[in-house]
Amino acid sequence: MTLGLTTRKAAIGLGVMALLAVAGCKKKPAESVAAQDEAQSTAPSAPAVASARPAASAPAMPAETNVAGLWSGAFVVNRDKEDRSWYPLLNEIPDHAGFMRNGSRQELVIALAQASSVDVLRFRGLSDAGARSNARHARVEASAGGVQGPWAVIYDADLPGQDGYDTRVPLPQPVKAEALRLTLTGNRWSGDQDEGQIGLQQFMAYGKPEAAADKVRQVGGIYQFPVEFGSSGYVLLHQDGAAVEGCYVEGDYSNQQMKIAQVLGTISGGLENGALLAFRRTTEGAPEKGAMAFSPDGSHAYAALVKGDARTFDSVREAGGWRLADKAPPCFPKADAAPDPIGQALEGAGRVQLYGVNFETDSDVLSAAALPVLNRAAKAVLAHPDWRLRVEGRTDSTGGDARNQPLSERRAAAVRHYLESAGVPAGRLDARGHGATHPLMPNDTPFGRAQNRRVELARQ
Repeated sequence: MTLGLTTRKAAIGLGVMALLAVAGCKKKPAESVAAQDEAQSTAPSAPAVASARPAASAPAMPAETNVAGLWSGAFVVNRDKEDRSWYPLLNEIPDHAGFMRNGSRQELVIALAQASSVDVLRFRGLSDAGARSNARHARVEASAGGVQGPWAVIYDADLPGQDGYDTRVPLPQPVKAEALRLTLTGNRWSGDQDEGQIGLQQFMAYGKPEAAADKVRQVGGIYQFPVEFGSSGYVLLHQDGAAVEGCYVEGDYSNQQMKIAQVLGTISGGLENGALLAFRRTTEGAPEKGAMAFSPDGSHAYAALVKGDARTFDSVREAGGWRLADKAPPCFPKADAAPDPIGQALEGAGRVQLYGVNFETDSDVLSAAALPVLNRAAKAVLAHPDWRLRVEGRTDSTGGDARNQPLSERRAAAVRHYLESAGVPAGRLDARGHGATHPLMPNDTPFGRAQNRRVELARQ
């Protein structure tokens, strides 16, 4: 069962959710994008591989990570499980419909994937037919203690009046936040302000995650997605550290029991930022890339399947789901029937992307959560003693070649050393860093950059 384009656009144009954070309190009027260049030049660098400034030859990129974005693992927590109207607010797809809801006040609580230091807020206004639904005023609060607060105001001001504005607001000083609460009030409808709708194209909060890289959210279990995962919509995920594998199936879930009628496809991936699941989905057709974000308690989930470059609405299919149980049965009851996604990819395509192999911020130190992925890779390699492999480290384009090239080399070497310690003979392994060369996707979207920051194994 799939959702048509018109239906998806209508479903996505619904509601919002407030997010959590903490900090000092000060009002500051919005500034135009043109006035932000100088302020951005003094902003802190982004975390891990996606940090600092791009090389001179690369397209202009944000200096920091949007920690309030779905692609960073942020999630709105004060909306019903079937309310997907807030997706456009956080998904960073430029041509998306935007967020609009009835009334003249909306509050959204956004749980960040990790405790972060936030120093720039960004607001994009609706344009064209939806422009008169633009909120007149925005209030942003931060909480360092999670979605329950306490809250401190970090922005409280009117928004620009023109259609389609794009405004960045540097904060007086960085604010530590685990959650942000965005409250929109007023709209541009004439007459009674209770008439019409209120909305915003997109909201972003740039900053730097502070939490440890090996602190991962527990996302295993049985989920149900009404669209994009078969007519039953059941997704089974099994987690080991940052490694996540599973499948989507036709079947029935009742009385807390899952009965699998047919496995439609497999899912293999790993957690980034401790919360965002980047994955590859295999079906009868070509493999698909995707990502999932989860609410902090794992009760709700967002999924995006990407065909193309993730820069347009038509290249991303979104779906909302919820967790039915925190433990899933095996996708393949007979162990010998369970596929080995790493071994299969190496045998078929000759290379595999190791999802979930993460490093400490801006270093070549492997996170503890990455070790289960590497143990599985070592097992796959040891099962084929005739294979000789190269470990390839790659980055996105942010940071510049002078930083990215040596960092990718050190990270590739770190993975090679770990595989050797896991029993793979040193003579069968080579390591090479490629920096930002040969990207899988354009670097001008968060999803593209996440795909380009990777470690791969390639048969030689």
